[in-house]
Amino acid sequence: MKFRASVVLALLCLVAVFGTVAAQDVTRGGLSVEVVDQTGAVIPGASVKIRSPQGELSASTDARGRALFRPLIPGFYEVVVETTG
Repeated sequence: MKFRASVVLALLCLVAVFGTVAAQDVTRGGLSVEVVDQTGAVIPGASVKIRSPQGELSASTDARGRALFRPLIPGFYEVVVETTG
């Protein structure tokens, strides 16, 4: 009986450890976008939209021409950039 309880306790510990590792297996990512013109100059204030089956997110580029989207579910995203001028 004592041996059986030890085995059950050891199995519960393994399930707890691997359950925690498996829970951390769900990954999230991000998408960094830098908008530049043909000469390589950054474009601040550009509208950036990303689309996926989960929906659409939008942001404007900062003074360095960058926009950051996170957290994102891994997958395919369509990126659309619009600006005037």
